[in-house]
Amino acid sequence: MKKWTLKILKRLIDWLSVQYTNFLPNNETNLPYNSLSPTDEAEKVEDYLDTIEWALKNRKKIKNIAIAGPYGSGKSSVIQTFQKRHSHNNDFHFLNISLATFKEEKNGSTLIVVGKGLSSHGKIVWHF
Repeated sequence: MKKWTLKILKRLIDWLSVQYTNFLPNNETNLPYNSLSPTDEAEKVEDYLDTIEWALKNRKKIKNIAIAGPYGSGKSSVIQTFQKRHSHNNDFHFLNISLATFKEEKNGSTLIVVGKGLSSHGKIVWHF
C-alpha cells in the first residue's frame, strides 16, 4: 500500500511540475529555486575579497587562510570570485585541489555518500 501511494504521489508531482512549467509566461522554466553551486560572480563579498587580498599580500607572516561557513553559505563562490578578479595579477597563482574523498555505501535500497577529508564547514587556502 505504501509503495503504491508513493508511486501515485510521484506521478502527481511530475504532472504538476509539467503543468507549472506550461503556465509560465513564454514557457520560462524558472522554478522558484536557487542553485547552491559555486559562482565566480558572487555579490556583496567585497569585504571578504579585500581581506583575502590583504592576507595574501602579507604572506610573510600569514601562512594559512581559513574560510568557514555552513553548506551553501558561499565559501567556494568567494574563492572563485577572488580568482576571477585576480586572474590578471602575476603575484597570485591558483591551483584548485579537493581534499575530500567520497565513499558510497548501500544500506538496503538507500545510497549513502560519506565524505572524508576536510570538514564540510570550512575550506583552507594554502599559499607558499
